[in-house]
Amino acid sequence: MRKLITITVLLGFAFLSATSAMSFTLTEDFSSATIYKSDLTTTSGLNQWNDLARWQTVPTGGNPDAWAQHTPNSLLTDETSLLFYGWQSEGIDTGMAFSLDFDFINESRNGIVYIGGLKSTAGLDRISRFAPWNYLGDTFIDSQSITGGVSAWASASTFSGIIDDDYDVLYIAFQMGGAGDVLRGIDNVNLQVGETAPVPEPSTVLLLGSGLVGLAWYGRKRQQKTISR
Repeated sequence: MRKLITITVLLGFAFLSATSAMSFTLTEDFSSATIYKSDLTTTSGLNQWNDLARWQTVPTGGNPDAWAQHTPNSLLTDETSLLFYGWQSEGIDTGMAFSLDFDFINESRNGIVYIGGLKSTAGLDRISRFAPWNYLGDTFIDSQSITGGVSAWASASTFSGIIDDDYDVLYIAFQMGGAGDVLRGIDNVNLQVGETAPVPEPSTVLLLGSGLVGLAWYGRKRQQKTISR
C-alpha cells in the first residue's frame, strides 16, 4: 500500500510540474501606490515604482480616479523622466511572452514605454534616475511609442513580445516629458509575463494515463492476492 501511495504522489507532482509555469502579473491603478526616488538594480528598487522627481500620484483626474502624473512644468525647460518598475525574474525564461496594456494622456510629444531586463554584470545591472538613464539603451528588450497630442484618456494598443534572454530582473519603464503646463500620465497598468496554465502536451497526458492504468492494475492484482489468501 505504501508503494501505491508513493507512485500516486510522484505522478501528481509530475503532472503539476508539466501543466504549470512561472508567471508575473502587475495590475496597478495607482489608488494606493507610492513613487520612490530610487535607482533600479538587480538587488534594489524592486517591486515598487521609481522616479527622480517629476512623477507623482494624483487621487483624482485619472481614468477614472487616481493616476500617475508627469508633473506639469510651466517653464520652457524639458524635464523628461522615467517612471519604472522592476521585479526579480526567477522562473521567467527565454521565449516566454509578455503583454502590457495601459491608459495614458499625453498632450506633449510622443513618449516611450520600454520592457527590459537587467543582469548582474557590469553595464547591464542598473537603470539610473538621472538622464540618460544608464544602460537603458543596452537593457531594453522592446519599446513602443506613447502617442503625443492626446488630450483625453486613451487606451494604448497592446504591447506584446517575447523575453529574449534569461535576466536577473525584468522591468517596465514609461518615458514622458516636454515643456509647458500640459497633461502627461498613465493609469490602469496591466502587465502579464510568462504562462499561467498551458495546455498539457499529449505526451504528458499519455504519461498520466499510463500511470493511472498501472495503478488500477496494481490495485486489482493486490486485491486478488488478498482474496486468494
